[in-house]
Amino acid sequence: MEIPDYCKNFGLFHQSASTANLPIDQAILKLYLRQEHKLNYPDAARMMLGRLVQTALDHHLGLHDFSPIKGQQEGLEINQAIRESLTEYQQYTPRTWDNGKDQLEYETYQDYLPDMVKVAAQGIKEYFQNVNSIDGEFAQHHIEEQIDVPVLYYQDYSGGGRQIDLKCH
Repeated sequence: MEIPDYCKNFGLFHQSASTANLPIDQAILKLYLRQEHKLNYPDAARMMLGRLVQTALDHHLGLHDFSPIKGQQEGLEINQAIRESLTEYQQYTPRTWDNGKDQLEYETYQDYLPDMVKVAAQGIKEYFQNVNSIDGEFAQHHIEEQIDVPVLYYQDYSGGGRQIDLKCH
């Protein structure tokens, strides 16, 4: 499913389940407020950590800004990828309306990020050890005969007939 130009103009490049389920007028209003008024919606240290673990892995594995056309590129050394993710993590401002829970998690997770990236990188390399090339995350479509529209999905990593998604607990 192609993303409409009006969505791309507002900075939307893929549909998440939460956005796709909104009525069209609410979805456009949300995009407009985010783009034109720089209104940021609530984030959390936990979500930021998960995104940045994957970002560091993508940089390390040469899959940052992956496209099936250019494929896997040369990656960064793992410690450099971790440093870049930590720098981005430190720009996050913990939310204040949860009695300090997000602030505490933010401080704690900063210490976990390097180890999480290293363990995940080792696991991915072991899992794909006999695969020539790994694909990073990109929009894919599945045609299901019983559904009128294609199913849009993203896999974190795939290659050689194998696939894996990152999950942090």
